[in-house]
Amino acid sequence: LPQPPATNTGRVGYTAQSIRASRRESKAAASVMTDEMRAAAEAARRPLWWSLGLVVGGLVALVVGAGWLLDGAVALASDFGVSQALIGLTLVAAGTSLPELATSVVAARKGEPEIALGNVVGSNTFNILGVLGLAAMLKPVSMAGITWPTMGVMVALSVLLLALTARGRLERVEGAALLAAYVGYVAYLFATATSP
Repeated sequence: LPQPPATNTGRVGYTAQSIRASRRESKAAASVMTDEMRAAAEAARRPLWWSLGLVVGGLVALVVGAGWLLDGAVALASDFGVSQALIGLTLVAAGTSLPELATSVVAARKGEPEIALGNVVGSNTFNILGVLGLAAMLKPVSMAGITWPTMGVMVALSVLLLALTARGRLERVEGAALLAAYVGYVAYLFATATSP
């Protein structure tokens, strides 16, 4: 596979557009807020030092946790005799996506489907453009173990999601089908990795 381009142009453009859209939505929401809603929002705000402390603490925990996750993934690949790419495609991918899973599940249960879908689409867009772009800028990324069929599955499922959401709604049966497709994909990866 060709090396990913070491550029963040796409990421910057996507992020800038998201910020502009978010500001427009925030202004629209603020225009319909009642005095009681504004008072409740002000009361819920925490001091700046508290918020900064949470951000710094979260970043430290994130860096430490990422190191542990990477070490564990390498050890698992060695212990089970499988490729690091396989562990990255399955366990590491699932582990790093747990925040998106939690956010989307909570948003769906609270009746906020736009947040649930936007979280998933936005996260994956940022991962492809931002995370991979930055990693390639720091050091060329080897595509060993990531085959064209694997990339094809990613593209095909993205097209499938686009088709399913074209009418503006994702039904329960379609969600179950997507989950079943992922389970089948993971089972296929491990079956082909362990077959003689």
